[in-house]
Amino acid sequence: MLAVDSKALAVAETRRKDARWQYITSALLHCPRSGGVNVSATCCERRPAAGLQDASVRLLECPSDRTVLIEWSSPTGCRYGEQLWTRAIATSAGVCALSGKPVTRGDAVFRPRRPLNSGGNALAIILATEIDEAKKTMSADEPV
Repeated sequence: MLAVDSKALAVAETRRKDARWQYITSALLHCPRSGGVNVSATCCERRPAAGLQDASVRLLECPSDRTVLIEWSSPTGCRYGEQLWTRAIATSAGVCALSGKPVTRGDAVFRPRRPLNSGGNALAIILATEIDEAKKTMSADEPV
């Protein structure tokens, strides 16, 4: 009968699990992104500029001039299928989640409506001018 060292077996298994995890994370980090985004006529989707939070932001609907429904999806953060955002004035500088453009204090912006439990994107902002541009794109895509 072959003698097996249980300590050596445990070390080998740990290395195998570590190697498997390294392979998975490496594959996720180096996954090629699709060049084109398929956007339906009922929404507008953009990805932030490189170096910003890696989130997919889609304008789904505009119930009023002061509110929009946003789909927010971040592989390392959170996902909201239909999140209500309201128009406000930026109280501090930041970066637009839709375009990557700088936001200065006093700019008209949209931000997530804050529930009791603030979400993972509670501090995110989108320039109102970017929402206006996205609305134009949405209305241009609608069938006549």
